[in-house]
Amino acid sequence: IIVKNATYEGFPSKEEMMEPMARGLSLISRYVFGYNYWLDGKNRRMTTGQWIWEGEKHSTAGLVDWGPLRIMMDGFVNPSRLDVLMMMSRGTLKTTCGQAWLAQEILRNPNITGLVYMDTDKLANDTVRSIREMLESEVVTYFWGLQKGEPWSDSSFRVRGNTDLGNKNNTLISGGTNSKTVGKHFDIVWIDDPVDWKQALSDQQMQKAIRGFEQIGPQINNGGRTRVTMTPYAEGDLSFYIRNAPDNGFHSIVLPCGMRAVSNGKGGHKLEGDPYFPH
Repeated sequence: IIVKNATYEGFPSKEEMMEPMARGLSLISRYVFGYNYWLDGKNRRMTTGQWIWEGEKHSTAGLVDWGPLRIMMDGFVNPSRLDVLMMMSRGTLKTTCGQAWLAQEILRNPNITGLVYMDTDKLANDTVRSIREMLESEVVTYFWGLQKGEPWSDSSFRVRGNTDLGNKNNTLISGGTNSKTVGKHFDIVWIDDPVDWKQALSDQQMQKAIRGFEQIGPQINNGGRTRVTMTPYAEGDLSFYIRNAPDNGFHSIVLPCGMRAVSNGKGGHKLEGDPYFPH
């Protein structure tokens, strides 16, 4: 847990934290971003959960470096794959993993330019703000120095360590399906749930997400990376489009939740099975 005036006794060294950042997220996330627990919102206490994986129950908390989250982290971090589509149910910490990944990439290379693209401008702004707040934390300042540059807002920011004066793009900007990002270029693009389940009932909304995806493609720099994380809701959505367009060159990862919805005999549904994701 990050606290004011901490001495950081017991923390790994900066070198030790930097080295695993290319391979995974758990170390940097636990020690730097504080994702080492779940908070019970009702009772305001730290808690752990039971995670079913490969037939065994495991007690765990927060972001871990094994099980389905390890697969997800590899999808984000693996530098050998430029474009990755990850499909999973809601509640799998995919947005949390994505935020930690982008913050990690910025610490590794302050000169990168990135885009967070979501269903609405508000959601994208909220996510960019969360990443910005990670970089403002005392522990990041202690190990990596002050990050705040200009601008420093919810919709975009530029970190202080950016030395690429010829690059007019900010370090990270937000975008929604109703906004335009024309004229900008990116090293990293993260598209997270461009439609929700209600919008998935509308062909018009799903086509809007696909058009947004097609608009972004030409704005990615050579060697740039794209990560798409989403819950598939209907045939014809963006995940369906990506999987059925071989020229896109995306690597697809599917992380089932471990449960299925069945009829409860009363006109509704109930869940059966053991969850892979305890939260």
